[in-house]
Amino acid sequence: MRLKELMIGNIVLYDGKPAVVGCLSDYDIKIDLFREGEDVPCAEIWQEDIEDCHPMPLTAEILHKNGFYRIGPDLYLDENGYHITLNPHDPSDCNKDDFYLHISIMNINIKYVHQLQNIFNLIGLDKKIVL
Repeated sequence: MRLKELMIGNIVLYDGKPAVVGCLSDYDIKIDLFREGEDVPCAEIWQEDIEDCHPMPLTAEILHKNGFYRIGPDLYLDENGYHITLNPHDPSDCNKDDFYLHISIMNINIKYVHQLQNIFNLIGLDKKIVL
């Protein structure tokens, strides 16, 4: 994971627990991480220490908590008609635990919660991720 792919509000793992990106600084190349419900940062992560911060894997449980319902063996659908599949049918582009978000004719490979958050932001869907 790189700092450049993070946005304010993204959920990542720090010390094995979820933390929210609360501040991004281009000048200092750092992020401040906050635990849910806390006003004081739990960590400042500088570019050279980004390996201390890990992407949070996207799981079926997280999808379910966020309004996606399983409608098939590997298919999840939400109320907006967005569907996510696990293990797409193209074996050349398939990791066992990858999810794919389908928007119109576009397939987007997503593995981590922050990637799903960024996609929702880009398509104008104001959706807060619940863990």
